[in-house]
Amino acid sequence: MGIREKMFVSLSDKNQDKVSGWLIRTGLALRVPPFKTWLRAFECWGADPLELREAFAQARDAGPSLATSWHKVAKEIQDLAHIVAGAGETELARELYFRAALYYLAADWVTQSPRASLRNYTSAMPCFDRFRMLTTPPIAKIDFPYPLGMLTAHFRLPLTGPAPFPAVVILQGNDTVKEWMVALEELALAWGMATLTVDQPGWGESGLTGNRCRSAQDLQICAQLTVDFLQGHPQICPDAIGIFGMDLGGLLALYCAGLTPCFAAAAGLGSIFYVKKVWQRMPALQRRRIYRYTGLETPDELARWSDRLEIEATLSEVRCPTLIVHGEKDTLVDPENACALAGAVRGETQVEIVPDEDHLCTQTLFAGVADCIFNWFADHLKRQVRRSNVRRAGWLALQEAAFKCPVTVS
Repeated sequence: MGIREKMFVSLSDKNQDKVSGWLIRTGLALRVPPFKTWLRAFECWGADPLELREAFAQARDAGPSLATSWHKVAKEIQDLAHIVAGAGETELARELYFRAALYYLAADWVTQSPRASLRNYTSAMPCFDRFRMLTTPPIAKIDFPYPLGMLTAHFRLPLTGPAPFPAVVILQGNDTVKEWMVALEELALAWGMATLTVDQPGWGESGLTGNRCRSAQDLQICAQLTVDFLQGHPQICPDAIGIFGMDLGGLLALYCAGLTPCFAAAAGLGSIFYVKKVWQRMPALQRRRIYRYTGLETPDELARWSDRLEIEATLSEVRCPTLIVHGEKDTLVDPENACALAGAVRGETQVEIVPDEDHLCTQTLFAGVADCIFNWFADHLKRQVRRSNVRRAGWLALQEAAFKCPVTVS
């Protein structure tokens, strides 16, 4: 982290907002590292660089003004999508609906009030639903009953290849929600794996139903719900379920693997280990999102929250193979976090530091890094599928020998 960035995060939240507003009004925001990194990541998820710049050019601050700009750009793209869809250009309409949904949800990045957040999602979901209906393989929306509200997820199966399939659960980071993860889902599907992309408690649509990520129990319930769903699905191999996340989601993915032994592999990108240290140097705009997800209000409450999770003790319960990928020049989450995570888990661990890369490896995320991650998942999980098939064949052989007649399984 450079001197100017350190000076910025040392300011009060109010003064950070003033500086951010000035940077946006003057057009300098696109040159500032935190904004640049976020925008590069947003482009990775499918945003158009010119449309991103248009939204910033129309805004005057980092709060309601920027949110309004996102809505204006999103509405223009949505209207164009309707016209294109009416003309029968299905593939182009699909892309436009997706970008419109992204931009409505980008407004949520600078939203603080629950009412404004609800407006963002109310605007985004019709666009994303149109996108879902035009997408192959289909994106099925799943609602899991939860003690408070529900958890929402997107489930996808490969179109080709032999079932049962391995599956990867995808959790969200500090700045993402499940709707942004389509590109990662496509990679997993290309490697022959199903995906279950989850808004964990407090995040995205799940958080809109009132739940928050307040304790280890919340994450335990989330992990168990996903595992139960996948293990109960007839086209999923119950012994070949992995879990993946980025940023805070990378820590939570490994944490969930420590909470339940059912995960056969776990991986994280740009994952946090030194939670308090990272949050202390995090800009107010991003830190507010942590408050929203957890329902906490002060730095002290947040520090006690991380203590209650007993992160190191839980990570020591991880027995499955783990992959930890980190950008060498990550200024938000130092690469030392990757080494610390590797030291905390007990299973077979592989650490990859990507040269010259930032927090989420945005320059090469879809030019090699993400492909390597899901190749790693495919290698480990398909091995589990083969082992499961061998065990199943042996069981059937025993049954046939015992009853002296063929055993058929529908």
